[in-house]
Amino acid sequence: MHYKNEVLYIENEELDRFFPEPSCSIPISTILSSALKIERSLSLLNREMKKGFRGELSPAIHLMSADCGTGKTTALQKALREWRADGFRGDGAIIFLRTLEEIDPIVRGTGLDHADYAVFTSDEKYKMYGAGRSAANRVPVLFVSQVMARKMMLIAGGFEAVAEFRYFGNVRALRVWDEGFAAAEGAAFDIVDLHSLPSAYKALPRPDRDMLWALVQSCAEPVAGLALDIPLAIIDTVDRVLKGGLKVAEAPKRTLEALGKLAGSTAYLRGSDYTDWTFLGAGRSLPADIMPLIVLDASARLTSRYKQLRAHGMNVVDLEPALLEYSRLAFHWCDLAAGKTALRNAAQRAIIYGTIAALVNSKTEDFLIVIAKDACGSGDGPVAMPKELHALLTDPNRVRVTSWGRHIGTNEYRDIPNVIIVSAYNYGDDGYDALALAASGRRDGSVSKEERREEAASAFMHNVYQAVCRSRVRQRDGALAGAANVYLIMKDSDQRREQIVRAFPGCSIDVWMPCTPSKKTKHDLVLQTLFAIMKRQNSVSFNALTAACGGRGQSYLTKVVKTERFKDGIQSKGIKRVGNSFHRQLEMAAAA
Repeated sequence: MHYKNEVLYIENEELDRFFPEPSCSIPISTILSSALKIERSLSLLNREMKKGFRGELSPAIHLMSADCGTGKTTALQKALREWRADGFRGDGAIIFLRTLEEIDPIVRGTGLDHADYAVFTSDEKYKMYGAGRSAANRVPVLFVSQVMARKMMLIAGGFEAVAEFRYFGNVRALRVWDEGFAAAEGAAFDIVDLHSLPSAYKALPRPDRDMLWALVQSCAEPVAGLALDIPLAIIDTVDRVLKGGLKVAEAPKRTLEALGKLAGSTAYLRGSDYTDWTFLGAGRSLPADIMPLIVLDASARLTSRYKQLRAHGMNVVDLEPALLEYSRLAFHWCDLAAGKTALRNAAQRAIIYGTIAALVNSKTEDFLIVIAKDACGSGDGPVAMPKELHALLTDPNRVRVTSWGRHIGTNEYRDIPNVIIVSAYNYGDDGYDALALAASGRRDGSVSKEERREEAASAFMHNVYQAVCRSRVRQRDGALAGAANVYLIMKDSDQRREQIVRAFPGCSIDVWMPCTPSKKTKHDLVLQTLFAIMKRQNSVSFNALTAACGGRGQSYLTKVVKTERFKDGIQSKGIKRVGNSFHRQLEMAAAA
């Protein structure tokens, strides 16, 4: 047993001695501290990976739920390092990554030589990495993006059928999927956007345009439930168009991307008239022969997706999780609409940016802002800060910006102690339905309201969790996540607060009212009035507060005071409810 970077790490040969399987009646959860539980889970993960190298894993999805910053990527690097020291014995490894940018830190942390690895990609930069793409089936370690892997497996009809993924003709033994595994992809697109494709992409070769035109003709007479069969060959069209950099409007691009996800499957039309006809579908499931597959997912505990993998012919083996406690993480909630619609309105945008600037200018620390891509400049390089916001900041160099969609899988901002999240990442009802349909394994286009709500909740938790965990939260101390402040600018609700607490167990949430909204909600009015009164006196009755708010009757405060948002708000100001009155806690303590 030794310490590495001040974190306890248990060698495999010592694992059984220090962390034996609980053969006695005392559960392991009572024997180990939270920090040691994490180290145990990482050591067990290392053991599973070694089984993978030897071809001893059962044909299943071996799921590791590990919070951001616990060290699952470090565990992968350690396993590859040890395998390299052992002479790369076995049938090779393949690592499926969300983005190719993640390859560099893994290679550095593993110490791989150029001859040890390759990247299977068409990207001009990364296909030259290591031994080069041409040597993909002859190097011990092969990296591939999850998007490319899905495309190759669906076209070939299976994992084992992809010759480029093999190692000297043999099927690779260790397979690791880093973050966010989904057996199938869902997608939705409007019929009007489908009809626009032939004209938007008229520069494409004739066979591609004929394929798009055939899809348009298939839905010339729309009716609810109409089935649209999407050819598998459209995958290549989508790939060439997106990589070719053709400049087209956002809607045709999104529609073509949706068709690529649904290639080889069927989409179903729903709606009531031409203006809201929408196609909804789920693409083909990944082949079951991708198992055994080790999946490392920080958001696994926030979704029911893995529980539904049986519908896709996949079994799940839950590995011991590595979970953190977030008592050093504080959320400050500004109940202000800040979505795309609000940001397009000049007056509302001025309030939102003014709120952000006032906060940033009041501190000397660095900030990370997560905001919709539409609100700021973006391209191949870093996300650009909105110009109007830049002009309001006294020191813009202390602020970094990333957009939704780029808020996952990077350590670039790990030293930043403050995160501002501008609205939630909203997929819309069609988007949530598509995700729910893909997870369910059904192909009929039918989604219940409950499934939609569950998917919306999972997506909200996942996106906020990943955005917050770009920051100093990643710097854990034992089982404690790093200390940070998160400022939410979005509509507040008890439901969302419960989801935040589920995503970050032990965190605190208080009300943040940096500006006066143009129209106060009843919550805002009651809280602001109560806070103003308590600055002048130590207590106030329900009746007096009701009158101060301009309300009437005994029921005026009933619903408001029961909400979690109200309870969190008064707690953050040191106010306590006693019967039908409110008191400042400091005065109560002094009196006692």
